[in-house]
Amino acid sequence: MERMMTTENRKEQQYGDLFTADRDASRWDELYRDTSTLFNFNMSVRRDRVCDVVFQRYTPEHAILDLGCGAGVVMEKLLQRGYKVTGVDRSNDMLDLSRKRLADYPSDSYQLRQGTCESLPFEDQQFDVILCIGVFGYIDDVVGALLEIRRVLRPGGLLVMSVRNPYNAAVSDLVTGARALVRKILGRFRKPERQSVPQPTPSPGEGDASPRPPQFKIDILQTPQPLLKGVARCGYKLDFFTGFGFGPLSIAGKRLLPHSWNIKLSNFLDTTLDKLGLQKLSRAVGDVSIYGFIKTGE
Repeated sequence: MERMMTTENRKEQQYGDLFTADRDASRWDELYRDTSTLFNFNMSVRRDRVCDVVFQRYTPEHAILDLGCGAGVVMEKLLQRGYKVTGVDRSNDMLDLSRKRLADYPSDSYQLRQGTCESLPFEDQQFDVILCIGVFGYIDDVVGALLEIRRVLRPGGLLVMSVRNPYNAAVSDLVTGARALVRKILGRFRKPERQSVPQPTPSPGEGDASPRPPQFKIDILQTPQPLLKGVARCGYKLDFFTGFGFGPLSIAGKRLLPHSWNIKLSNFLDTTLDKLGLQKLSRAVGDVSIYGFIKTGE
């Protein structure tokens, strides 16, 4: 329990540091206006790719929720194309940034609500698609959030989520990669911990007696397999999974190339791997992972 509380306090501190006005909330508004660094550039590409999912699959008549809408950058992109969208964020400071960004759009084309992923202010089955971008790394009750999102999704609805992948740093930074390799080698010599036999978990929606799926965590830097396995247990099936972004090339955290070169190199690798049909490699080590999950069981 003490360890759990430490983790929760750490996430709470991270949230306060990043998403409140007296700390760093304005950064999330400004970074999309300046894409001169690789990180800012990748965040803008992430926004565009997520919006492209909506443009390719849904019409403006579909109900869209931007969950963890932040400064409203995804909402703005959707509104520009004539979509109506609802935005929810835990932070009132971030909602204020959204209001400022969206002030010139018709007031009946969007809504902004305060809420959390674990407790959404909506009736059941309200949305066709829910976008939850860069949010799960700050959530303690991941299973509770996934079940609540599932509650407000319509049958066959789509959840789009995004996290960053720690393997990018391992292949982009020589020292980080070497350390990861050493840990992996040493891990082979450690005595494995005794594993409990997993019990089968019925899919959510099979009746009120269905047990809650086992808790798991999603970190800000999250490897794919634990995430895929944990989300599937909560009543979803994977629809798509993409990865992109490489770099910056570094040694012990010291950047070796100018920002503009790192952006060009990252774009070159993304394009080349796509042309060669090596999307699996992009998913494995790309800096940004985007997942699409379909609600199942109804």
